[in-house]
Amino acid sequence: MNNKIVELLTPIGIPILYGTRTDINTFPIIVFNIIDMPVTTMDDIDIWIKYNITINVIADAKDIIKLVDEVKKIMAKNQFRRNMCPSMIYDEKLCKYNQALVFDYYGEVIYSEE
Repeated sequence: MNNKIVELLTPIGIPILYGTRTDINTFPIIVFNIIDMPVTTMDDIDIWIKYNITINVIADAKDIIKLVDEVKKIMAKNQFRRNMCPSMIYDEKLCKYNQALVFDYYGEVIYSEE
């Protein structure tokens, strides 16, 4: 799923990081995190998974709305359902806006034959 998120958001043209921002001071930037939960299991094997993806868009005031709209459009086009999104915050330390977007995605687990 990590690779899929990076692949989908790469055309936006800004850096994309998984997990944490670390010491990168390049802005705008996208930082995302994923939680996965089994939805359907059979014989202790996950059949369907619900992925909960949080995408943080961090940017200046002049870019934030356009970038957030691009992320929403890309995710909706690829069957990610938008979930509750918290209010945008202003990070005084970075002097940047940070909008968290939350999406759900349901996917069938594919196991390789061994």
